[in-house]
Amino acid sequence: MWRPDNGTVAAAEIDGKLYFGVNSGSPGYGEADRFEADGWRWSLVNKYPDIMRTDNIGQRPNDALYHAEATILMRAARDQSSLLADRSIDIQVDREICNSCKAVLPKLALELGNPYVRYIEVDTGMTSVMRNGSWLLWRQK
Repeated sequence: MWRPDNGTVAAAEIDGKLYFGVNSGSPGYGEADRFEADGWRWSLVNKYPDIMRTDNIGQRPNDALYHAEATILMRAARDQSSLLADRSIDIQVDREICNSCKAVLPKLALELGNPYVRYIEVDTGMTSVMRNGSWLLWRQK
């Protein structure tokens, strides 16, 4: 049984396959997820030092790479042979998207093939859309 205090869950169907993402403190987050998030953190810190934190790299906004919203993208890209290029993805998430995710997710998605991604916050009804390394829509009804 999943308890609400176990963290955030994100879910999406991509090419007929169901994907889930959870944050690093949740059941179901594995060593492969952490290893991949660590790698992307270094890559994004080096490529986007104006956005990513270069001193205390475990702090905000870099922590977004260990959130459910990022984990689902990394898991899906890992499973797809051509990363996430030319994909349109609707992701449902059970909590509000945080400011760390606001800063980092567009750059991560750009590096993962630049899909068109729509996040739908189930509890609030807010929608956020990203493409081309930026938000087209941020937390709107």
